[in-house]
Amino acid sequence: MIERKEQTNTYLITIFTLGLIFLSQTGFTQKRNNLSITETYMGYSLQRIFNDLEEKYNLDFIYEKENLSKEMLSPKFFKNMNLEQVIQKLLENTTLNYQVSDGNKILIYPKGEDINKKIQPSRFNFTLRGTIKEEGTNELLPNATVMIESTQKGAVTNIDGHFSVMNVPSDTSQIIVYYLGYLPKRIQLRPFLFNKKNQIEIYLEPDETVLQEVVVEDEGIQQAMKLAQNVGQISVSPQKMASLPSLGERDIFRSMQLLPGVSGSNETSAGLYVRGGTPDQNLILYDGMNIYHVGHFYGFFSAFNPNTIKDVQLYKGGFGAEYGGRVSSVVDITGKNGNTEDFSLTTGLSLLSANATMEIPLGNKASLIVAGRKSYAEILQSGLYQDIFDLNTSTPDEITPPPGAPSGGPDGGGFNRSRQSVEPTFSFYDLNTKLYLHPTEKDVITMSFYHGKDELQNNFDGGGFSFSSQNENSQEWGNYGASMKWGRQWNEKWFSNSSLSYSQYFKDINNLRTMRRPDDDEETTRGFVEYNVLQDLTLRQDNEYQLNASNTLKFGAQVTLNDVNYLYQLNDSLDVVNEDKQGMTTAIYLEDDMKINDKWNLKPGIRTTYYNGTDQWYIEPRLSSTYKITDRWKIKGSWGIYNQYMNQVVRSDVFTGDSEFWLLADDENVSVTKAQHFIGGISYETPKYLFDIEGYYKKLNGLTEYNLYVQRGPETSSEDYDEFFYQGNGVARGLDFLIQKKEGNFTGWLTYTLGQVIYDFDELADRAFYASHDQTHEVKLVTSYKWRKWDFGATWIFATGKPYTAPEGAYDITLPDGNTNTYFVAGQKNINRLPNYHRMDLSATYHFKLGNKTKGDIGMSIFNVYDNDNIWYKEFQIVDEEIVETDVNMLGFTPNVFLTLYF
Repeated sequence: MIERKEQTNTYLITIFTLGLIFLSQTGFTQKRNNLSITETYMGYSLQRIFNDLEEKYNLDFIYEKENLSKEMLSPKFFKNMNLEQVIQKLLENTTLNYQVSDGNKILIYPKGEDINKKIQPSRFNFTLRGTIKEEGTNELLPNATVMIESTQKGAVTNIDGHFSVMNVPSDTSQIIVYYLGYLPKRIQLRPFLFNKKNQIEIYLEPDETVLQEVVVEDEGIQQAMKLAQNVGQISVSPQKMASLPSLGERDIFRSMQLLPGVSGSNETSAGLYVRGGTPDQNLILYDGMNIYHVGHFYGFFSAFNPNTIKDVQLYKGGFGAEYGGRVSSVVDITGKNGNTEDFSLTTGLSLLSANATMEIPLGNKASLIVAGRKSYAEILQSGLYQDIFDLNTSTPDEITPPPGAPSGGPDGGGFNRSRQSVEPTFSFYDLNTKLYLHPTEKDVITMSFYHGKDELQNNFDGGGFSFSSQNENSQEWGNYGASMKWGRQWNEKWFSNSSLSYSQYFKDINNLRTMRRPDDDEETTRGFVEYNVLQDLTLRQDNEYQLNASNTLKFGAQVTLNDVNYLYQLNDSLDVVNEDKQGMTTAIYLEDDMKINDKWNLKPGIRTTYYNGTDQWYIEPRLSSTYKITDRWKIKGSWGIYNQYMNQVVRSDVFTGDSEFWLLADDENVSVTKAQHFIGGISYETPKYLFDIEGYYKKLNGLTEYNLYVQRGPETSSEDYDEFFYQGNGVARGLDFLIQKKEGNFTGWLTYTLGQVIYDFDELADRAFYASHDQTHEVKLVTSYKWRKWDFGATWIFATGKPYTAPEGAYDITLPDGNTNTYFVAGQKNINRLPNYHRMDLSATYHFKLGNKTKGDIGMSIFNVYDNDNIWYKEFQIVDEEIVETDVNMLGFTPNVFLTLYF
């Protein structure tokens, strides 16, 4: 194992080169002899002292990690000593020797070894294999980039951090390693750096330059996101993205809404609207588990604990053949494996919740990570909690039978809603555990578990002089998930990953009012019950085989079993929708990553799926390509066909607003959704800046909506309500523009999206209409600035208003009990627009140390700094026989504070 540190504030220009003569121990240059070192080290290991000297004195120690003892050295005191004196004092009473080269490089090696033999090349045009890990924890790093300098050869690490590069010129070549959120590393290969199996282990340090007293401007790759090699793919740094301004919680999904092509104005939803798609059209994978619900607290932040996330890859469209079952985008999340070297504890507190994460080493080849997060509103309700809760809860004064007109609810207008003051209780929590095993150099086994839940109890008694009522409003929703994965590097060409996962989404809502008159024992129950449970069991096998230096095959198979139950019941008796269905999809895929030459990369692929719900095979060809015009200019494009067999259907309801429920496609009530993606773009990139333009066009077929337009009489049966499933098609098209500053203490990006989403439901509307999430223009400015131990962030979002449906009249219906209800007649669907949306958010974070091991972050964020009144949706009521329109606004000026400690 090799340890090689590079200080963050120095570019390493000079390196070990073949033919250089090592200086003798007494032959230091005048510069090194003039170096004055004054330090005190008590309770430090030799490795830790090397790390400290590197950071403070621009040194680079190179050594094999296993040669260093982990034991603490006796106290070391240095006062105005030169480098030679310090090294000799550190290595006294050890079996280690040293040599110095290039002014600041110190090679540490066992006494008695012939160091000159170790630096001569021994292999040529060989296959370089290795693993990328995090320094200090041994965390495997997926999607890291390894490049051979002065060539076009390179590789990206797989999910277990392994990489393989063919035809490397020699084992003294120079390589460069990049990983988002970590300091880049330049390494001069030497034969002695390889282990007995001719593999190399490379350790990267997290980019924590903010903890230094002085930070050099424009040093290092510090951006929170970068465009990956694949078309439409964005690599995301969880740590840096989570440090951007947020609402209440550090939130990776909220931060992803700031990326180009992802809508940033949906502040009441943690879901991602990607290039005209809806959240249910995104494939969300967490350690291989399919996650069907991503929100906590009515969607104001996501259900993923940022302390457990290691890597995030977003595919905005045109994704490869290894992914299927969704028609919009893919978010592939890899959770942390845990620290195999030292126990660590992270605790945090915000105005909404408290959290803790433990990483427990189980020997040097295994670890366990346990993380939990929970709200504390049962004990203390902060102002932020109350603002969000009040915005999302209302109790109808009167709950009536089935609705008779469409409602936009929070997504486009609400009809006949009113509020009543109650004191409900609300809580949420999530739990993550993961066991990591590395039994051999070739095998990695992980077992991961996730559970998250939100719960509302809003029960109260009411009534008047003529009746009494008991009101039950209980809601719970969330996810369960578990996965087991086995990755194996069979040889230098073949890697496989086998996984078995189970996930469950559940939603259970009881909103009932039972009324009784004092002079009558008869009870009347009004309201609704909604129940949705989705279960997913998936077995998949993925393989990556490197045929040669120009062709890498990806191939595999997947089997998914789904079980879906949905019940929507009115007045404790009428089943409006009652579905219980099972389905199975079986898929195989093949993709070839072809390097035609040093400039042109081509990826043809195909995915074939059999779905027993329709008894059909679905063929999904895919193709993507990139071409380097010059070292800085690149053109790119992709095309593909995608199918979705599990859909979240929108149900419009007069009292509950727009609600969604999951159903399996059957080509009767719910169709298989089909999409065809076309993407093309061009980019210009320098070491510091990126300019990128991508255009997209998505053709959608088989969209489903459930809309209760017509008031049915009391004799209506459940079968009649099946008529309210509507099928339609759609088109999403647009342009994404991105300008990004990638390096330095001041980083960020500016994005502009021009987009359009149009739906066409023949039976639902007499003409095509804008989708409820359509936005023509969106501008996002994201900036961050590092100054000493401070992190500052600022974001600004502007978006044109979304469509909504307004009523154009009303009518009365006499109920069987003699009462009369008034219902609206909906106008033309989504013909109106809300006003433009804009807000600015700010954040400041201070990073500090407590002693030698404990670190901390304390900070504050302000959401909607200038308190703009952004409209969420419109409510409509009839007052004195006139329709009255009321704006329901989103959150205004909202501050939040947080504290995180790392032990």
